Amino acid sequence: MAARRPVLVVALLAYLRVAGTGIERRNIPMPKFGGRTRLISVGGVILAGLVAVVGVVIFANPAGAHTATLSGTAACADNGTVTITYTLNLQRSNYTADVTITGSAPTGTTITPDGLNDVPGNNTYSLTQTGVPADAGIASLDVHVIWSDEFPADATSGPVNLPTNCAKPPTKVTAAEATFADATCLHPTLTYTIPTSEGVQYQVNGTNVEAKTYDATPGDVITITAVALKGYELTGTTSWGPHTFGPVPTNCTDTPTNTQPSCTSPNGTYTIPGKADVVYYVNGTRTDKGTYTGKAGTTITVTARGPQGETLPGTAEWTLTFGAAPTDCSVHVPTFVDNTCTLSGTYTIPDTFADFTVNGVAVSAGTHSATAGAVVTVKAIARAGHPLTGTTSWTHTFPTLPQCAPAAANNGSGPLANTGPEVPVGQASLIAVLLALVGGAMLFAGRRRPATTGRHSVS
Repeated sequence: MAARRPVLVVALLAYLRVAGTGIERRNIPMPKFGGRTRLISVGGVILAGLVAVVGVVIFANPAGAHTATLSGTAACADNGTVTITYTLNLQRSNYTADVTITGSAPTGTTITPDGLNDVPGNNTYSLTQTGVPADAGIASLDVHVIWSDEFPADATSGPVNLPTNCAKPPTKVTAAEATFADATCLHPTLTYTIPTSEGVQYQVNGTNVEAKTYDATPGDVITITAVALKGYELTGTTSWGPHTFGPVPTNCTDTPTNTQPSCTSPNGTYTIPGKADVVYYVNGTRTDKGTYTGKAGTTITVTARGPQGETLPGTAEWTLTFGAAPTDCSVHVPTFVDNTCTLSGTYTIPDTFADFTVNGVAVSAGTHSATAGAVVTVKAIARAGHPLTGTTSWTHTFPTLPQCAPAAANNGSGPLANTGPEVPVGQASLIAVLLALVGGAMLFAGRRRPATTGRHSVS
């Protein structure tokens, strides 16, 4: 406004000079009206002059000098959206302007910068609109300009056509793993699980399925495949299986065992097995793996459960009964065999639940030799917890033998036959002596016979 005041004053003075003094110089006669008429006439002249001045001012400042123009160009962004660059042209020199954003299409996009403050005229400025969807079709931007002399000027870009080939590059994702679960002792149900995964459609044997856990039956063959949804690209593993589900376990425990009381053990025993994921309880009390005493005449109940109390398939409860302790636990009797001319004497210690000594020395079970004339005392000694009944000590004297004849010579054909009468040895010796005397007398008598005549030979 300060620039327009000098023009207005000059115009007004010029007019007054022309309208007033100029008229008088030309000696143009003024109509002789009344005072009131003269006043109206002068006022009209002044008004016409003001209109002329305003017209001069308006034409001296054409509207085009205050406007701003806005145009835009679109380009595809790397993320599949469209980015528009607007060029704002401020057409006025020697003035500054403030620019604000008044609207954009489509809404929800980002404008950078979001306004301009005190920028010089006769310059161009860039405004960027990002995040425009590729399928929006068109976009636009509206701005409001206020010059430093408070003269307003608005600008709009008009529709900006968007490119049609701004396809978003596919997002690469890795499909979450699908899993199979065969039946176990703790989880007897067969299942397979479809996970939730961004950009992935899962298929089971070629059919689309939702993300959840499904039941299976023994013998089922399942193949799970991951398929990329629109705008996504899969990396990594995309198929799992085929998986064949096995049978459901029918027995998941080991059977506890027990022994009965005996002469060697007054009480029985029971053994708790050790197996992974199985916990055993004896009469309701958790019992670890091992062998324990089972009191004679009692009964116990053994139960098997999972680590968290799960019911296990198959046999999971047993009743073990321990009978009464035996009442006849007498020790077995050792045996003795006397010696002969051909055999040594022996004694045999039985293999039983007692310990034995021979003449005070511990001896093992089995057969032992004894010399002729030996005196052997065998004693049974009770073991701990095994009292003995009946006889527990035995003494035996092995006989002293007469002198035994040496064995006859043997030429390999066996013993000689007995061909003569049985004669005692003493009598046989006497007869032999008598026969020798008789034979000697007969020989002597023969030598005393007289000689006969004739020739004799000497041999």
